[in-house]
Amino acid sequence: MNIYCFKAYITVAFGTGFSPLPFSDAPILVANEVTMLAHITYIFGLPIDKAFLSMVVSSMLGSGSATLAGKFIVSNLLKLIPVVGTAAGGTISGTTAVFLTAALSRTYIAYCTKIIKNINKNKVIDQKEAFDEIKRIFKKELKSGNREV
Repeated sequence: MNIYCFKAYITVAFGTGFSPLPFSDAPILVANEVTMLAHITYIFGLPIDKAFLSMVVSSMLGSGSATLAGKFIVSNLLKLIPVVGTAAGGTISGTTAVFLTAALSRTYIAYCTKIIKNINKNKVIDQKEAFDEIKRIFKKELKSGNREV
């Protein structure tokens, strides 16, 4: 499965991050990402559990890079400065949102692929093991950079 089929979600992430209203983007970005994960889950033919997907997004964003969190805070503080700060903050915030959303989609695709392989082997993964695996893959994706954005 190719990341490019999720360009719409990544585009929405940039637009959401670019929003001129400081700190307004996080709830919309999370909703976009949960919807994207539900779409991926559907494509894989797995049961969709919105609570699980919300926990996946929260868990991955919580385990994400401190650098990205710093960019989020700085970019939103820049948005408080009219015109120049708004443009710079929006660009940084939008780019960070794209990077996170792309890493999130690659992570979840890799995870769903593993789930399908385990189903074929009649192996069940418990929720703690699932979150540990998702965090491991996400950290690897964050380090790999934005190779497919």
